[in-house]
Amino acid sequence: MHIDVIHIDVIHISDGRTIVTDGKPKVDDEIEMISHPCVNGGRE
Repeated sequence: MHIDVIHIDVIHISDGRTIVTDGKPKVDDEIEMISHPCVNGGRE
């Protein structure tokens, strides 16, 4: 029973880590895209 709980925890952590890793580069790309027009256009 204890092993089962640990297995579920590992899966949850793995899923969260994958999402975080995927979100990190995505956020960087979004910031770069937003920064590019901001610096180039200087609208705001």
